[in-house]
Amino acid sequence: MIPTIETLICEPSPIIRYGITEMLNCIHHLQLNLHHTTPENLIHSVKEGSFDLILINPSTADQETLLSLYNKGVDPPKKIGLVTGIINPKILKMFDGTINLFSTKKQIYTLLTDFFVHEEKGKEKDEEENQLTPREREIVIDVSKGFSNKKIAECLFLSTHTVNTHRRNIAKKLEIHSVSGLTVYAIVNNLVKLEDIK
Repeated sequence: MIPTIETLICEPSPIIRYGITEMLNCIHHLQLNLHHTTPENLIHSVKEGSFDLILINPSTADQETLLSLYNKGVDPPKKIGLVTGIINPKILKMFDGTINLFSTKKQIYTLLTDFFVHEEKGKEKDEEENQLTPREREIVIDVSKGFSNKKIAECLFLSTHTVNTHRRNIAKKLEIHSVSGLTVYAIVNNLVKLEDIK
């Protein structure tokens, strides 16, 4: 499911602002909640709101203003330049993407889905791949308590080979390859208490 994309549009020209708004409203596969602001109020609007996407005409925002947008929080909004004329290439590099006067609805849709749909699916996939199974959590707990693979196998009624396979999968998912690293992981994620560790 695609979340609502809080979108701020900063374009002083009423005709261009109306046109981009109409095009974005026609993209039914994305849920865009559109807001508008003026170049003078851009920084204030960004500070007051919580936006996933900002569309800005680069000719109306100086480099300092654009830099300040990058410093907003740990997950700053995506910035798209609404290019209506010749713009300094250094300024354009400060945007995650651009739309120009000749961009089609399909091109805009592709740009936005690359940002939000594919990115979300990638995050979900990473989370699923990094999620430990209940059995793997049991093994992390036993490893952090100092148990050998043989002892873990006996406690969980598994073969040593199966425990070794689980250990490899755990190392791959967590990218942790040492007992001390797994112990720290177990403590930080409340799988074990400090006093349980020998």
